[in-house]
Parts: sequence; structure tokens; C-alpha cells
Amino acid sequence: MISANYRLKKSAIDQVYKKGRAIRQRFLLVRILKNNQPFSRFAVVISKTISPKATQRNRLKRKTFTIIEKLDLGHILREKSDIIISFKGTAEEAEIEPTLSKIFPALK
Repeated sequence: MISANYRLKKSAIDQVYKKGRAIRQRFLLVRILKNNQPFSRFAVVISKTISPKATQRNRLKRKTFTIIEKLDLGHILREKSDIIISFKGTAEEAEIEPTLSKIFPALK
């Protein structure tokens, strides 16, 4: 799990939704907005329509944050950004890492 420094707060999430650009890839929607921090910050959003059970949504969030940490996205992105990863369809946990790997090399 990534530390609290690398997570977006509610006010920053609202800014990303209002001013950020969006990238759609299969079951993910990634919103990005440049920030003035020395590192990138992340949020993962999973609605109840994806999974009605909170335990499943939380497991998917933890898995996604683990992949973000494994890929070291907070430090390797060229432009430091606030990033929201939203799930817009059902996904197997094994599909998350390859999909994120496809999205983020374009941003490096």
C-alpha cells in the first residue's frame, strides 16, 4: 500500500475531475492533472455498480495501489501529476497490471 503522501485528498480529486484530461483503456479511465509536488499522487475510484460489496471494492483498490507501488509510478513519471484511476467495467485482478503498464509508458 502506498503512503498517505502519495494519495489524493478530496479537494485535489475535485480539481482533477474539473481540469484534468482523461485516457480510456478497456475497463479503466485515468484522469491526469499536472501538480507542483516533487512526486505524483494517486486515487482509485470504484463505484458500487462495479462491485456491490465493499470488501471486493477494497480488495481491488488495494491491488491497484500495490501495482502502482510496484511500478514505482510516483517517481518515474516525467511530469509529476495527480492521477485518478476509475474502474468503468468489471475487471479481473490479473488484468489490472498489464492495462496500467500500457497506459503509463505513454506518460513517461
